[in-house]
Amino acid sequence: MNLAHPESLLFWNTLIFLILLFLLAKYAWKPIMNAVKQREDSINKALEAAEEAQKQMANLKADNERLLAEARAERDVILKEARDVKDKIVTEAKEEAQREGEKLIKQAQQAIDSEKKVALAQLKDQLEKEYAVEVITLVFDVRHYQEVAKSIQSLPEKWRQIEILINNAGLAIGLQPLHTYAMEDADQMIDTNIKGFTYIANSVIPLMIATDKVGTIVNVGSVAGEIAYPNGSIYCATKFAVKALSDAMRIELMNKKIKVTNVKPGLVETNFSKVRFKGDEQKAENVYKGITPLYAEDIADTIAYIVNLPDKIQITDITVTPLHQADAIHVYKSTD
Repeated sequence: MNLAHPESLLFWNTLIFLILLFLLAKYAWKPIMNAVKQREDSINKALEAAEEAQKQMANLKADNERLLAEARAERDVILKEARDVKDKIVTEAKEEAQREGEKLIKQAQQAIDSEKKVALAQLKDQLEKEYAVEVITLVFDVRHYQEVAKSIQSLPEKWRQIEILINNAGLAIGLQPLHTYAMEDADQMIDTNIKGFTYIANSVIPLMIATDKVGTIVNVGSVAGEIAYPNGSIYCATKFAVKALSDAMRIELMNKKIKVTNVKPGLVETNFSKVRFKGDEQKAENVYKGITPLYAEDIADTIAYIVNLPDKIQITDITVTPLHQADAIHVYKSTD
């Protein structure tokens, strides 16, 4: 056999391949396949472990989200309960403070009313002794219509024959720009100077008309009702209202026997400025420094003159100021 011949080479190559294949099959194939199988099993186990870990992670995430949601819900409940408790405490504290405040106000009002009654009783005794006249006193808040109406209606019959009404209740609180005013101060001025004025007139005028006698209504206004001044917007507005009401009342009562006079004082040294500056005596005194002001007696004398005029004479409007005051704004004060 010629080993160099191609057929011989093919034979021997085939033989060698078969021998190697046999040897591999007998001695190497099984270990290789086992190794491959083990590797495949190892990979499969690793994949299964990874999938299990992924499932556990998903379950853990879900548990965490559930626990977090429960914690948030519990937190919201706790916060709501805390807010409710806080709101309840605040509300109860406010209500208690309001009750205490109302109690103190009521006590203070009772004390003031008591002092007023004592002062009025003393004044009543003084007037009755000095002028040999009979005097009756009433104590009520002009800001409350029911009090006004009830008090006027409570007058005995002979005291209901009213011929003169002096509508004098009024006050100023504060001296500042409109946009800085405390609304409770504004309310008090409006309630007293306009509403109180109206309540008194509304309750008394029918009694005056019923007498069928010549009577006089004196409405105490102010120079502030002629010209407004800075920082006095609310007070000035109320006194402009007094002028308007006086003018309208005069026209409405023109066919009756009732005169209506608007008296407009300028600087009058009374408790007016102390009330305006809420008890600050220094500020109150400064208002009248450098000028000789009017006093309550001066306005009383003016009103006495008006109400004692002959029946045919009606003074519709009168301004009364100190010597060195021209109007609500122009005042000359000495620096000496």
